[in-house]
Amino acid sequence: MKNWKIGTRITVGFGAVIAVALALGIFAYILVGGVAGSSKEITGSALPGLYLMAQIQNSVQKNFSAVLTLLDCKDRRQAAQMDAAILNSRAQTTNVLAEYEKTVLTAKDRELLANVKAARAVYSTAFDAVLQSKRAAKDQEAAALVDSQLRPAHARYVEAAAELKI
Repeated sequence: MKNWKIGTRITVGFGAVIAVALALGIFAYILVGGVAGSSKEITGSALPGLYLMAQIQNSVQKNFSAVLTLLDCKDRRQAAQMDAAILNSRAQTTNVLAEYEKTVLTAKDRELLANVKAARAVYSTAFDAVLQSKRAAKDQEAAALVDSQLRPAHARYVEAAAELKI
């Protein structure tokens, strides 16, 4: 290197600086691509999924409260309106759950979603039994079903949804 002319030394020096800058640029480009992919996963799946699961949990709580209110309702017309509103809300929950399913990407989330669906099936069966008893004017039977079946099924459903939300 001592035998090189000054022009050669400058050219090699600038070439080395350019090579280092190019290597750093490529490294940064790769890292930014990874960050962009992660941000797409967060904005495209995680946040919408979290929002949808919060909607589901809110709907479940609202429906559970509505059933308890329905049991205390003595006016048949008002009870029929509440019953229709509950059924409409349950249909919306089904739609939101289907939307949530589209955001599930990992095997663990699919497993947790399966747990939510299983808990929802048990909850829905108990829920329907309570509604049928109320429709048949069997208020005491409906109240007993709430305590024996609906409350435990509701607790499990909420628990399974909370696990998925984490």
